[in-house]
Amino acid sequence: MSMARRVLAATAAVAAVSFVTACEPDQVGTAVNVGDDRLSVSELQDEVTETIDVHNDVVADHGLELPPLNEGGDVTELQNTVLGRWIENRLFDDVAQDQGLDVSAADVDDFLDEWRQQFENGDPAPFYAQENFTQESLREEVRKTLIYEELVASAGDEAAAQAAVNEAMERLDIDVNPRYGTWGEAGFQPTSGSVSEPFEDEALDAGEQLE
Repeated sequence: MSMARRVLAATAAVAAVSFVTACEPDQVGTAVNVGDDRLSVSELQDEVTETIDVHNDVVADHGLELPPLNEGGDVTELQNTVLGRWIENRLFDDVAQDQGLDVSAADVDDFLDEWRQQFENGDPAPFYAQENFTQESLREEVRKTLIYEELVASAGDEAAAQAAVNEAMERLDIDVNPRYGTWGEAGFQPTSGSVSEPFEDEALDAGEQLE
């Protein structure tokens, strides 16, 4: 398996696990609660905006044949991606703590140092644009992947690893704001297929939309 595919491996593994249904968060301005961790609507907006900026800068700087992302347009799909990744990363952090797995920042650095070698001039920027990552969100994705690999090794096989993830789901209350959707067997599921205004006034902490 190539290094690029390994970066995304844990996400596919998560989709194969049985998840509990999400509930309504009890805090105003909350996008999702995962146990004691909270992602606010404004924080979600900030992450989406940062991802859009990185995508557009890379597309322009590298002359990539990818469409730019428009903050003022419908960025619901990107918003869902960012939200789903955040939930999965918190879930795997809990798994690592429960199972005594240690994936350090240095482990992530080592992985990325090797991974970058497959790109021309060691520049993975086109991958960021293609997969809509920022440097920080990619580091979190790598950490999740390494946690899953250690989990499979320590549990003995993927079935046992998935069982450990299911146990984490039972420990954690994953409460998605129903404005965004639910968390179920297929991962994050948006409330509806398309939303022209992904950040509505009443959902924002600051009361402002993406412009």
